[in-house]
Amino acid sequence: MTEYGEIFCRDDLILNDCDRGLKIKFPLQLTSQFRSMRLQFGDTFVKVESILQTIPQPTIDNIKKSLRFSYNTLRPQLDLCKDMNDILELMSDNSSLDDISMLEFLVNKLNIEEAKLVVQKYKEVIEEFSKTELSKCLHERFSYASPLQCESVTIVVDRKTDDLTLDDVRRLSANLFDELSPNVRLNVVRDDNSFTITCSFPLILSEQLIRAALNNIDVLKENKVKRLTIGYCTVYEVNDTSPTTDQNEYQQTSSLSTSSGLSKQLMLSLSVQLISSKEEVTTLNEESKIMKEEAESLKERLDTKNKMLNVSMAENNRFKKIAAETSQLLQKKVSHLTEREKENEKLTEINKLLEEKLALFQSEKEKDEKQPLTVECRSNKELKEQIFKENNENTKDEQRTEVEKILAEKEELQAQFDSYKRTMMAENEKLQTDLANARKEAEKIVTKMEELTYNIEIMKNEAMMTENDQITQLKLTRVPTLHDDWREPHTLPVEVLMTSFASHHKSNGYWYSPSFYSHKKGYKLCLRVRANGESEGSGTHLSIHIHLMRGDHDDTLKWPVRGKVKLVLLNRKRDENHFVEEIEFNDGSNPEATGRVINGIQISSGTAAFVGQGRAAFIPQDLLFQDYMKDDSIRIRITSVDLSGQGNSIPISVATSWPPIFEFRINNFSALQKSNGSYVSDYFYTHKKNNGYRFVFMVYPNGVGANKGKNVSIFAHLTKGENDDQLKFPFRGEITLQAVNCHANHDHAEKVIRINELTDPKETYGGRVAWYNVTGQALNGYGFPEFLRDEQLKYNEKNNTQYLNENDSMLFRVTNVRVMSI
Repeated sequence: MTEYGEIFCRDDLILNDCDRGLKIKFPLQLTSQFRSMRLQFGDTFVKVESILQTIPQPTIDNIKKSLRFSYNTLRPQLDLCKDMNDILELMSDNSSLDDISMLEFLVNKLNIEEAKLVVQKYKEVIEEFSKTELSKCLHERFSYASPLQCESVTIVVDRKTDDLTLDDVRRLSANLFDELSPNVRLNVVRDDNSFTITCSFPLILSEQLIRAALNNIDVLKENKVKRLTIGYCTVYEVNDTSPTTDQNEYQQTSSLSTSSGLSKQLMLSLSVQLISSKEEVTTLNEESKIMKEEAESLKERLDTKNKMLNVSMAENNRFKKIAAETSQLLQKKVSHLTEREKENEKLTEINKLLEEKLALFQSEKEKDEKQPLTVECRSNKELKEQIFKENNENTKDEQRTEVEKILAEKEELQAQFDSYKRTMMAENEKLQTDLANARKEAEKIVTKMEELTYNIEIMKNEAMMTENDQITQLKLTRVPTLHDDWREPHTLPVEVLMTSFASHHKSNGYWYSPSFYSHKKGYKLCLRVRANGESEGSGTHLSIHIHLMRGDHDDTLKWPVRGKVKLVLLNRKRDENHFVEEIEFNDGSNPEATGRVINGIQISSGTAAFVGQGRAAFIPQDLLFQDYMKDDSIRIRITSVDLSGQGNSIPISVATSWPPIFEFRINNFSALQKSNGSYVSDYFYTHKKNNGYRFVFMVYPNGVGANKGKNVSIFAHLTKGENDDQLKFPFRGEITLQAVNCHANHDHAEKVIRINELTDPKETYGGRVAWYNVTGQALNGYGFPEFLRDEQLKYNEKNNTQYLNENDSMLFRVTNVRVMSI
């Protein structure tokens, strides 16, 4: 009975019967309604935290700045918060079951619609809860109470609780403390002959709360308040409950002017304010100094960049001038060549006319020589013949003389033409040579100008263009392009073509390439590409990772693998400036990325490892779109794969080990998916016989955040356990979780949840759950927002996999737990 009391009871819940000397102890959580409220309170913070994990993290300084202005009493605690998890923890400590206004402020500030719905749902629960009769809420904890008397408000009311509700308590606080009421947090309500309300408040608000209470004495009287104590100061007290006149009422109220408690309370408040002010001044001075140093450094860098830019611009202008002068010279030479060609055409026409005239004369001469003389006419025409002959001879002599003259002129003109033609051809050849040289020079100048302009752009975007050191000038020959129907190894190098790039960039989904082998009877691999980046490259870079796959020769190979894979992103505009990168599998790689693939992701060319090795920031998107895109596609060449294994080859074993450490089944899976609900598993321990650390799984069938409607999300939450006092915190270890394939005892969807120094540097997920955490469950869980894609739930005939069975249920198993913190 003593142990029961120590664990489940408090001293203020012990009822004494003085006559019989009997003590009766009641459990802490007396009503199921309060248990439900506490669970919903904790679940609201858990859901908001999970949603925040799936969206781009806002600037923590901006959030802290907004909270400082709105909740200035929390400034000292806000300065100690390092990340969003610390801020949510602070909000949880400063909220109560009936007031989460601070969380609502944060959600509205970040404008997260999904989180707004979660907060609104809990506010509706509060609205219904506030109508609860006060007599049913006695001795229940509404919020974390400060152990310091100087931060407590006590209100003793001379009324019965049967006809009052929680709304009446909230209304009394609002009327009494006016706009300061949100800073007064309800802790507990206790009952005796009258009932007592205990609240907490920030110490630095002592003076304002006392002043507000004194201004609202009438409120105290109307609500039959017998005593009001703020910290050490008794603000109001009634010594006799049966006054007859206003004068008597005034005499029954204690005087503050002689209260030593008032002085003590105000002194404490001023001391805290002074300490906070000094700390703020110190912090502001340090921040100012850092900002000043950053500004000076930035100014120096800008000055250097401006000087380099001015030099480059001057060089660019000089090349532009040279290009303009060269262009004018080319135009003059082309004009001169055109004139020479016109003269050449005129001489050709003259030569043609002379040849026609010479042909005409020769034709007439031949006719004259062939005219026949018939025998019948000889006797009758002798006279005529003689006369004609004499005339003909004279005419022939004249014609012969004229022809000889024309031939001489022709020969002379032909000689002149030939000489001119030879001169023109020589000049033409010279002009053609000069033109070709000028064009080459102009092309060199234009190329130089383009390179100069490109270098200027690089200097303007130096932070994004550091990868240019990896660009090679090698000329590449054509190689085969892989397709999904290729199963046998192909001689490297090979290429993969990623089409519909704009669509992939918009959705930022995973694109898996066709598979390829490292060498004959070697390791099977594929590429995974995210067009809009991930992690540190999200929204700015292209991300590429290499995944090992389940291959035909795995039994003869050694594992894990070590080595390098060389990739070339091809320049699609010209056969140069190709982007080269090496991806290395080494001792620092994730073991899931280098080990043999047993269970994995089902893609068109086989089973790929869940985790890959690569670059989240492979190449800046600005550079990618400038030179490496063509016809909405990119081309990646795998030029060499140099991989080797360590250790010995291992036999394949794809079945689940039996019995599993822990398993749980989610029924009515589709209904939870449709309603965007969540599922909390039973707890399990990392060691047998309920020893070790205690965990639960939070499953979101419809996903969370950006993965909503696309994936099943799952997270492991550390909870309060029976053996926490004997354990070492923070928890460090691994939990292997499977979604079971209901069609075969292999190809289970398996992932390893690792909570270690890398994944949990601030002890957010592995830290011990505080004793005052009403839910008993850590606010933050670690896992996979993308544990399983929705399309994998249904039956896949090709891979013989199905994870959601015909009864609309899904089975999960924990197959291995490795603890490294004990």
